[in-house]
Amino acid sequence: ITTPHTAGPDLLTDGREGRLLPIRRADLLASALLDLAADGDRLRAMQEAALRRARELDWGRYGDAVAHGLSTVVGEKREGGAC
Repeated sequence: ITTPHTAGPDLLTDGREGRLLPIRRADLLASALLDLAADGDRLRAMQEAALRRARELDWGRYGDAVAHGLSTVVGEKREGGAC
């Protein structure tokens, strides 16, 4: 369980590998925890999906994605003029 104010949205899809919840919403956090505790099948499915996703991600791929993002931003700034 994470929030959009982290790298969470880059790492998981809400409801598949975990949960993305708004910050400062203890009520939603409590509800998500209770829902997962009550639904063992769903919890196990999320755990398995999270493990698959973690295997897909490695530092090399992460570095490549960051470099690509930066080169895209730099390219857009160059084309658009001033930084």
